[in-house]
Amino acid sequence: MFPHLFGTIGAPSRLADLLGIVDGWRPDVVVHDAAELAAPIAAASIGVPNICHSYGALIPTERFPAASDAVSPLWMQ
Repeated sequence: MFPHLFGTIGAPSRLADLLGIVDGWRPDVVVHDAAELAAPIAAASIGVPNICHSYGALIPTERFPAASDAVSPLWMQ
């Protein structure tokens, strides 16, 4: 569920907006939630680091490989 909801569905629908925001704002760093998978792409697009800051239970690490696969095409755009 995590890779599909936050990778396949969520990341593409937010990426265009995030790219516009970081391009216009030019922050020094992008801070994002663990489930915000488009933020690292937006940060990389302007050459700044990204920091994951979250609260609550940790997302199990075994879910991240599938989430990475889901957003990998977005890194190629």
